[in-house]
Amino acid sequence: MHRFLVRTVAVASVVLLAGCLTAPTQNTASGQPEVVIAGKTAKAILGVASNEFVNQGYSIRSRTEMNAVFEKKLTGAVAFMLSGPGLADPVYRVTLNFVESDAQTRVLGELSVVSNPGGGRGGPEKIQTAHDAQEHKKLQDQLNAIRDKMK
Repeated sequence: MHRFLVRTVAVASVVLLAGCLTAPTQNTASGQPEVVIAGKTAKAILGVASNEFVNQGYSIRSRTEMNAVFEKKLTGAVAFMLSGPGLADPVYRVTLNFVESDAQTRVLGELSVVSNPGGGRGGPEKIQTAHDAQEHKKLQDQLNAIRDKMK
């Protein structure tokens, strides 16, 4: 009973804090992490991006010609607060969307933490997209590295 109360208070605190956060704005057209890669198709970029994220410990959740979703198991205090009996382990999710135009492809990144991604009791729930500036910068750096490998 005590553990249940502690977990309930902790989850409520995270939800309240997440509600007060706003996503940091990137200096990009979308305000999110993104890059433009000249002379490359979405298909070519997707192959390089998939290798990069898999090498960093992510698994591929889904992939289409213009979209890819990568997930990594969340660890630490936040993972503990979002896990429980009958719930799938929470994950850190990166979604990449590709927009082809003329002779370039725009790659847009989105970050989120998802509790219970496998469904289970209550189904998946997207907890937040408002991560701190450090996580947005990390994704921007990953996208920059993918762009540099495509040169």
